[in-house]
Amino acid sequence: MDYETLADDAVAGQHALAKLSRIDPAKIGFWGLSQGGWLAVLAAGRSRNGAFAISVSAPLVTADEQMQFATSNLLAIRGYSQEVVREMLETRRAWTGYLRGTNSRAAAADALAKAQSQPWFDLTYMPRVSELTNDPAIRRKMDDDPVAAVLKAKVPLLFLYGGSDPWVPVARSVERLNALSSQRHNIESGVIANANHELMFPAQETMQVDADTNRNDAPQSQAYFMLLGSWLSRQFPNRKRIHGTSSSATAADRNVRPTLRG
Repeated sequence: MDYETLADDAVAGQHALAKLSRIDPAKIGFWGLSQGGWLAVLAAGRSRNGAFAISVSAPLVTADEQMQFATSNLLAIRGYSQEVVREMLETRRAWTGYLRGTNSRAAAADALAKAQSQPWFDLTYMPRVSELTNDPAIRRKMDDDPVAAVLKAKVPLLFLYGGSDPWVPVARSVERLNALSSQRHNIESGVIANANHELMFPAQETMQVDADTNRNDAPQSQAYFMLLGSWLSRQFPNRKRIHGTSSSATAADRNVRPTLRG
């Protein structure tokens, strides 16, 4: 499914919510985590009357650049050497080169055939030779620049990241956001120190991806919720304040001074 179709699903959800009498249709926005963060911003640009978008742990680089970063970390975390990481990246370049038309199918197939017998191959999100295709939709997804969606969205945008996210090149993403925020004053960003992709604080990062982690992993950082609440309250200053207290905080959160850059 292409990104635009998924974003339009979110816009359809906005329209459905707007029909509920207890919801102010002028205050409906989009929130997403990881790829959902890309989609939240894309949906905000495709909606005629969305109020805001919040993107959590979504890189501001292309999917190809992000996956080079992520798979390199994934192999390193699982104990593979830098030589293996280089071999994996060379295989990936042969595959993506075929998608882009810069090298032959034979070259891509040869590289994948050698790699797919290695124990690390199933960690790399690359196709086996039998699955090799040059579908233009895959190529477009790989090279889509999320900055284009940011520029199209005219509503207030908030980008939040975990400082220890192994899936996303956070420094590069924040660098691009800082450049954008100098042109567009409705863009703000924040980084939660020591938090991972899900804005959690695992004792040991494994980059595990399965049904259980997808269902159960969710933001736990108090700094994240502070930044989120502060930003939303400034977008809707006339909303009645809701006061609350918390009796505990993680050790990592105690060392965080939440700030937003814009």
